[in-house]
Amino acid sequence: MSLLNDWCDDWEVFYARQLDNQFRKITRVFGNREANELWSELQLKIPSFFANVHVKPSLLHGDLYYGNTAETIDGPVMFDPGSLYGHHEFDCVISTTCGSFSSEVWKEYYERLH
Repeated sequence: MSLLNDWCDDWEVFYARQLDNQFRKITRVFGNREANELWSELQLKIPSFFANVHVKPSLLHGDLYYGNTAETIDGPVMFDPGSLYGHHEFDCVISTTCGSFSSEVWKEYYERLH
């Protein structure tokens, strides 16, 4: 799933645009009226998710999920990026849309944050 990677000065707007893009692609395939209604309700709540949150832009992979990673003799590699600057948690969300990484990956990720 490709991202709309246009420049945006507002993370909240960028985030909502990305979610909407991904949601529309999924519902085109699966078509679900209830999901459309829930998405309409969720969109109204997005601003509250960022209340009192300071986003320090980070360079992100942009399409990070297990299908864009591999284990090599030299260690893990990531490929096929849709690089962007944004909230560091963005890659975490994208990585859960098609399966997820192991608990060891998440443990290491959060240890490196602190």
